[in-house]
Amino acid sequence: MAKYLDTLKDMVNAPEEIAQAPAEQWLKDRMAMKEGLGDMSEANLTNAEAAQMLLDYEAFKEKNREEWRANPASERQLKALEDRGIEIQKQLTMGEASDMLRMHDNFSTEKATPDQKKYLEENKIQYDEDKLTKKNANKIISRNSNRKFLENYKKPDSKFISVEDRYNELAAAELKKVNGDLTKFNDIAIMREMLKDGIKKDNIIKAVQEHSPVNAKNTVKNIDYMLQQAAKDPKVQEALAEHAKNFKPATEAQVKAMNNMGISHTEATSKADAFRMITRKMCEYNLNAKQPAKGKTPAEERYTQLAVEAYKSAEKKIENFHDKPIVQQMLTEGFEKKDIVNALDEKSPRLAKSKKADGSAEFLEEFVDKCKNEIDKKKEQDQNLDNSAKEQQTKKAEKTIETTKENAIEQQKNNSRGRKKK
Repeated sequence: MAKYLDTLKDMVNAPEEIAQAPAEQWLKDRMAMKEGLGDMSEANLTNAEAAQMLLDYEAFKEKNREEWRANPASERQLKALEDRGIEIQKQLTMGEASDMLRMHDNFSTEKATPDQKKYLEENKIQYDEDKLTKKNANKIISRNSNRKFLENYKKPDSKFISVEDRYNELAAAELKKVNGDLTKFNDIAIMREMLKDGIKKDNIIKAVQEHSPVNAKNTVKNIDYMLQQAAKDPKVQEALAEHAKNFKPATEAQVKAMNNMGISHTEATSKADAFRMITRKMCEYNLNAKQPAKGKTPAEERYTQLAVEAYKSAEKKIENFHDKPIVQQMLTEGFEKKDIVNALDEKSPRLAKSKKADGSAEFLEEFVDKCKNEIDKKKEQDQNLDNSAKEQQTKKAEKTIETTKENAIEQQKNNSRGRKKK
């Protein structure tokens, strides 16, 4: 096999057989991610040994995290504590300061800010100034912003509909149904439809937390309770049973791999989803390697170069890593759309293995198209600005010429008057 990811895929289906096969050479080179992970020189390294080394790497990261928490609190953390009026009685560690900031922000009774109050007043939202906290104001503002967004929501003209788009589509219809009366708005009814669609529980919770006009910023526990009520509907139960017939759970080997890699999963994680998550985690490992694995194609190679730099800029936090600027850079460099799509499917720590079982890649192709459209739109805007500037310059030049002519004529008249007087 050309790549360890393919080996891992086979290992899922035949773990006993594949575990005895030698790992690919590129894996050996790549596994020297951090010092102290062992000697990479032995040619008979097996995939089972390589998997153990990945586990060792996770332990290494956890050790680093413990060391980070033990470091003295940073100036930024101390300033944040001071800004929140938290008195410091001792020399804090980074971990202690982080915990104190999180606890304060979760349970703060700090009063709403002037900007928050201004927003509420501009939107004619009544509030009790004595009871309005910063946290509650944030909830009100988020929910009002969501309501305004849903009032003008238009379903994307797209083959790929995200979970957020599906929630917004249903929520916009619900808002219209209740004539904008939020006291009658029913998130549970929306959850029923999303469950029937086969959307996963965690994704539904996240969509409600972020996009609901009545339940945004609620706790996971509250929204999970609502989801349980939605799941009791007989029609939802029938739909879930139908989805269960076609559901293929993650294999034991996949579960073990996800546990070793620290990937969050549940009993509802499918075999296909597990494969995607494992692959993307491996792609993330690649970005962290001292010598990242080279791609099979020029597009994969270029993607890896740009992704490594982007990953460093994101402070090696995958939640801060984005593919759009990488794709746009590759487009400006002249890479073909199909090559970029393949590079994303093979190398992206966020989008790898997005192709369907039949090999189609509507989402990835659409993603690249959107990136290209943004580039074209920016070029058009720049061109319009350039044309506008040129037009202004032309008008200015014409005005200057006209003024010069008028001055010359006026000068001639003055000269003529002077001669007549003589």
